[in-house]
Amino acid sequence: MSTPVTVTIRYDATPPRLRGLTARVIRGVARVGWQKPSDAVGVRIERIPGVNGAERTHVYSGTGERFLDRTVPQGVRYRYEVSVSDAAGNVSEAAVAAGAQAALYAPAPRAVVRAPVSLRWLAVRKARYYNVQLHRNGVKILSAWPRGARLRVVGSWRYLGRRQSLLPGTYSWYVWPGLGAPELRRYGRLLGTSRFRVKRQAPSR
Repeated sequence: MSTPVTVTIRYDATPPRLRGLTARVIRGVARVGWQKPSDAVGVRIERIPGVNGAERTHVYSGTGERFLDRTVPQGVRYRYEVSVSDAAGNVSEAAVAAGAQAALYAPAPRAVVRAPVSLRWLAVRKARYYNVQLHRNGVKILSAWPRGARLRVVGSWRYLGRRQSLLPGTYSWYVWPGLGAPELRRYGRLLGTSRFRVKRQAPSR
C-alpha cells in the first residue's frame, strides 16, 4: 500500500481592493483614474448612460490606471462603474460620477426607451408647479401641469380632443416652472429641453 499524502490547497477568496477612483470632465473629455491593486489582472468599466442612447455601454477593458472618455456631450452626468478582478476570479466594484447634471436629466438626452416613460428634471426652488410639453416628430401631443419635478407618461391620453400614446418615434420635451397660483398661469424661464426616442416593441410570441 502506498503512503497517504496530505495536500494543502490555498484558496484566495479575497477580492482585490480598488483605491483612488476619480472622474472629472475637462474640455469635453471625461478622465477616469484609479490605483490598480497589485494582484489585479484586469479592469473593466461600464458607463451609464451609454453611447448613442444606450442605457449602459462597456467602454474599457485593460490593465491600466486611466481611461479617457471622448464621447461625453455637455450637460450630462455620467456614472462609471469600475470592476477589478484577480487571477482567482475574485472581483471588486466601485463607482464614480462625472459631469454636470442636465436640468432635464431623465431620460438621458437622446436615450432610446420603451413606454412608459418617466420624465424627471431639477426642481426649481420657488416653483409651485410645472408645465411640461411633449412633442413627437415636431407636433405637440401633451401639455401637463405636475406639482412635483417628475411626470410619468403611461398608456394613452387625450390632448385637444385627440387620443395620443407613446408611439415609436422621436420626442422632444420642455419644462417651465410655474410661479404663484396655478390659475394665474405665470411661468419662469424655460428650464430646459431634451430629446429621447421610443423604440418599437418587439412582437410577442
